[in-house]
Formats: sequence, C-alpha cells, structure tokens
Amino acid sequence: MLKKVLTISIIIAFIATLGLTDAGCKTTATTTTSAESTKAAETTTTAAAETTTAAKKYEIVVVDKIEGIPWFVATAAGIKKASEELGVNAYQVGPAQADPAQQVKVIEDMINKGVDAILTWPNDSQSVEPAFKKAKERGILTMTMENPQQKEVTWNVEPIDTTVWMQTLADEVVARMGTDVGEYVIFTGGATVASHNAWADILEKYISEKYPNLKEATKRFPTEESQITAHDKTLEYINTYPNLTAIFGIGSINGPGAAQAVREKGLQGKIHVAGMSLPSDSKQYLEDGSMDISVLYNVVDTAKGWIYVAKLTLDGEKITDGMSIPGLGNVKVEGQNITSSLVLKITKDNVDQIIKDLGF
Repeated sequence: MLKKVLTISIIIAFIATLGLTDAGCKTTATTTTSAESTKAAETTTTAAAETTTAAKKYEIVVVDKIEGIPWFVATAAGIKKASEELGVNAYQVGPAQADPAQQVKVIEDMINKGVDAILTWPNDSQSVEPAFKKAKERGILTMTMENPQQKEVTWNVEPIDTTVWMQTLADEVVARMGTDVGEYVIFTGGATVASHNAWADILEKYISEKYPNLKEATKRFPTEESQITAHDKTLEYINTYPNLTAIFGIGSINGPGAAQAVREKGLQGKIHVAGMSLPSDSKQYLEDGSMDISVLYNVVDTAKGWIYVAKLTLDGEKITDGMSIPGLGNVKVEGQNITSSLVLKITKDNVDQIIKDLGF
C-alpha cells in the first residue's frame, strides 16, 4: 500500500513539474513575442518619422517690390516652375506699392507665419535689416537679389555681372548713336533702391572714362517704379535739354516709359533709349525704333535659380565657386554673393523669338 501511495505521489509530482515547465515555456514565448512587438513598433515609428521628414515641404516665400507689374509676373512664373521641380512650397507675395514700409510689413508677416526662407528684392536695403535680423534669430533663411552689400542675409544672388551689364548698355547706345557726343539721363526705380543706384554709379563711371564727350545732363531721377513718371519726366527732359541724345532706363519699366515719350515726339533715331525691360514690354518700342535695345537676363530662369539656392542651403548643401545651378548656370561665389554672368541682348531682330522662348 505504501509503495502504491509513493508511486502515485511521484506521478503527481511529475505531472506538476511538466505543467510548470510548460507554463515557463509559455511565459518565455509571451515575453519574446512582446519584445518583438515593441521592436517592430519602434521600427514603424522611426520609418514614419523618416517619411514625414522626407515629405516635409520647405515654405519659401519671395517678397517682391510691388505686385502686378510684368517683371514680377515673370519672376512668379520662375518661382512656380522651381516649386514644381523641387517639390517645395515656393510662392511670391508683395506690397501694393513700391513702398519700403509696406514691403517690410509683408516680410514681418512671413516671419510671424514661420516660413523656412524669405527672399526679396529690397525697396530699401536698410529698412529690411531689422526684419532680416529677426528672421535669422528665428532660424529663417534670408536672401536677397541684386543687393551685394545687404546685411543680415546668407546669400545675395546677382543674376548678371553688373559691370558687364552696364558697360553693355553704354556700348550698345553709343554704337547706335554713331558718336559719343551728346547728353544723357538715367532713370532708376527708386532713390533708396541700392542695386539701381549701384548700377547707375557703374554706368556713370564707365561713360565718363570711355566716352568723355557724352555728358550727364542732370542727376539721375528715381521714378519709384512708375512707367507714367518715366514717360512724363522724359517729356520734360526733351524740352529742357536740347542736346539730349540718350536715356538709360534702369529698372524694368523706365525704358518703355521713356520710349513712349520719344515715340510721341517722333524722335526715334535722335534720342536713343536703352532699358532692361522684359521683351514683351519692349517689343512695340523696339519695333518702331523708340527703344534701341533692352539688355537683360533670363528673368524666369533666374528666379527659378534663386529657389534652387534656397533649397540647397536649407538642405545643408555647400554652394561653391564654379558650381552649376539650374537657372543660373556656372556661378561665381564671392563671400555672400552668388553671380551668374549671362547677358541677354533684346533687339527688334530677336524680340519675337525671345518672347517665344521665355513666354513673356
């Protein structure tokens, strides 16, 4: 009997041991499954985070000088093209008037919005500095175009070598005059537009050195980006300066404004107008001889290149001398200035083809 009891006890103990062992196996399996689930969840979270980062669109805003004029309609087209090519949210906004205070207000609005980059052509280089400083402090990339001495920016893009540009304007006009004897005037877009005044300085210096018999009739006049003002002032100068033979329109609307006045007075071939306006704006004046030439660069491509520079910078890429950038070509990098030197001469002979190529 005792032997039978002992045997039963051993069997029961053995069965219990099997149960514990089985439970232990189940516990281990459960623990392993939980660890694997945690790891899988972490992997999924990491992948989701990486996907979100990759899908993040930079918001790059370009603040123009004044909304609606053809020049900035053209730049908006280049910005849109870059936005589509790069997969960024790039767009253009600006003030209703070419007013420094209004432009700064738009920049301040973009800072408060928290965009990734703010690019602009300053109406007044000094007035934008405090806003740019604030933007940089908040981690917003700041850039300008055509403002080589601008403070508080990472990059300034020069779409063309300005010395070559101004020399070409002068040379083309004198060649059409057939002499360097006479008087000239210069219109700029604004008294506080640093780029326009820097270009006028280059132009005046070059003319005085190479064409000493071509004198400046009066100091440069700022039209504040108004074609009507350029037109009216040209009519005034025609009456005031009988030896006026050349007008240089710095800014996109001054050439057509001056040419309109020359046309009204029937002075084609006697007063020579050189501008830097879009081919679509210059066409009618080039064709009837009231404007001799518009010297420019590819406005659409340059605006596109500006966005490419912003995207590269936001990505942490280095921009180096000689580097090829879409829209700008092989660039020259000096300090904060990135320069492309592609000069586009627009005349009555090629204006239609250039309009076809650019769309403007």
